[in-house]
Amino acid sequence: DRESAINDRKGRTARKRSKVLIDLENTEFTPIGNSSKKYVGIFDGQGYSINNFKMTISKGGYYGLFGYVDGKDTAGKTVIKNFTINGNVTTALTSKTDSWYGVVGRADGKTEIINVQSSVNYTAGDTYYKKFVGGIVGQTGDATISKCSFDGTLDLGNSSVDCVGGIAAYSYNGQDNLTWAESYDKLIAEIKATSDPAKRFELMHQAENILMSTGAICPVYYYTDQFM
Repeated sequence: DRESAINDRKGRTARKRSKVLIDLENTEFTPIGNSSKKYVGIFDGQGYSINNFKMTISKGGYYGLFGYVDGKDTAGKTVIKNFTINGNVTTALTSKTDSWYGVVGRADGKTEIINVQSSVNYTAGDTYYKKFVGGIVGQTGDATISKCSFDGTLDLGNSSVDCVGGIAAYSYNGQDNLTWAESYDKLIAEIKATSDPAKRFELMHQAENILMSTGAICPVYYYTDQFM
């Protein structure tokens, strides 16, 4: 059924798999995992689609299909992968408060978000702040985001939004709670000060990962070589 196909919503370590096409029927959805009980586990959508997702955000917190996920648990890593999702999300805040939204509201630890395609439309129905709005994730630290895309809409209206991004709204890369831009600048400074070629290459790869995780820069074409 729908409940078990999505997950048990209790944030426990679990390995669940979608068995059928999931229609949420525009029913108000409660995020899986929150700040007091983070989701830890593996969700494999097996390429199926989650349709008619609906959420109205009326107070601060972490929102999305998954609210707050964490990959730091010693029992195993957290992976969110292989599904598409469509629907509508609207904010209706009545006071100034912090809110984070994405398919995953917040992803900490070594969480992996892989092959997730979102067509969810986000509409800011109020003028309050702070909002962190991402097509895939609202806030991330050490999470890895790969093969994900967003083709929904982000209608900010007259709302005051702190951070917005097609993939990730806010990324501190797990380095001293820095923003992604501060983490990137810190790595660039280390690269310039490092003479070891292997170390420079490793740091440049980390810097590249930061840029790619934000969706600020996306490759259009890579040259390829053919080898016999």
